[in-house]
Amino acid sequence: MGRRQSVANLIDEDFDSAIAAKKRHDVIQDLKQQLDQTQKEVEKREELLIQLRSQLEQGNGKVLVSIENITPSDQCRKTFTEAVILKRVESLKREGQLDSLILIPSTDKADYYQLEDGEVTWRAAKYLVEAGDEKWKRLEAVISPLVGDEKEIHRRTLLHHLHSESLNSLDRAESLVRELNWNVDLDIYEDEVEEGQSRSQAAVAKLKKILRNLDYQFRKNEAADRTLQLIEKATREEQQKALEKLELNSLQIEIILILLDFQVELHSFVANDLAMISLTEDLKQAVRERNLPCHQAKALGKLTAKKLGKDDAAALEIRTKAVERVLKEALSVRDTRKFVTELLEEYGTKKPKTETKEKTIDRYQEVKQGLSKLPVKQLKANHLKSLRKAMEKKMREIDSILAKEKGATS
Repeated sequence: MGRRQSVANLIDEDFDSAIAAKKRHDVIQDLKQQLDQTQKEVEKREELLIQLRSQLEQGNGKVLVSIENITPSDQCRKTFTEAVILKRVESLKREGQLDSLILIPSTDKADYYQLEDGEVTWRAAKYLVEAGDEKWKRLEAVISPLVGDEKEIHRRTLLHHLHSESLNSLDRAESLVRELNWNVDLDIYEDEVEEGQSRSQAAVAKLKKILRNLDYQFRKNEAADRTLQLIEKATREEQQKALEKLELNSLQIEIILILLDFQVELHSFVANDLAMISLTEDLKQAVRERNLPCHQAKALGKLTAKKLGKDDAAALEIRTKAVERVLKEALSVRDTRKFVTELLEEYGTKKPKTETKEKTIDRYQEVKQGLSKLPVKQLKANHLKSLRKAMEKKMREIDSILAKEKGATS
């Protein structure tokens, strides 16, 4: 009987191992497909920029422009860490300027320009000039025929960068919410603007709510969710008709169509990016200037004044120290979440998790039955000693509790 049981256990273990291996294989294949897709999108973006530069060079030629006459446009990418800039500084020193800046003429001043592409190179050149290397006072550029319209510049740079590594979750979330805010009529009423909140902030809050509701609606309706996936590459007219059949209101349809325009997947955006909008300014600054990973920033975002039971200044100090530790120790997402939980428990607003009474009783029954069936005669001496030590410790706990109860009743 015992041998049969052992064989059965081995078969079960082999089967479980095979299932686990299959799942790991499927996960790896999914990740590989995602990486391949990302690489294709990056290559496509680079190809489009090369084509744009080539067209502009043929039309107007390259020009040298003073870096003092160039300003960043209000584009989607806001994150330029010191490491990224210093890497470009070294590239400029070794190889020179490899790609021309793409500049948009300013509508306010003659011979002044806004950047459409090439901000890292521009920042690196400024760094070199400040360090005394004056040959970088002027950079090679091509001039775009685009007029300096804020919304059009933002849309073009978003299309350039959206699916490349240059946009992190924070930049992507803020840029897409801005596009949505510009292009849909949200009808913000007075009762939707909370105390101390601007109409713009109220609009962002309303957009976040709509997006989360849409995410929930599609997740609970498999047929609708399937339709959403199928129309990703359809024409705008086909997308409109398909969405109208899903009993969505006009505002919801308009929002989804904009996401489809930018090839943004609704569920992924809501799950991974949207929470970045609510980060405190100090955490956004840490992401943009100190290379704090976005997932770790989201975890640290729980350290609010309300959850910590502190005022804003004290909460800021706690978050600042937490950011320092995460960066210094290169904490993983999992370790950062654990660290945040410890901080919330330390300041008394989050109690350690305790089991329910029912679960405790279930565990008691499992242990009791397990002990009664434990074949102690088959255990080695070192295992028996370890087991006796653990049981003696637990017996001392039990005796202490019983003694307290006896004292309370006497």
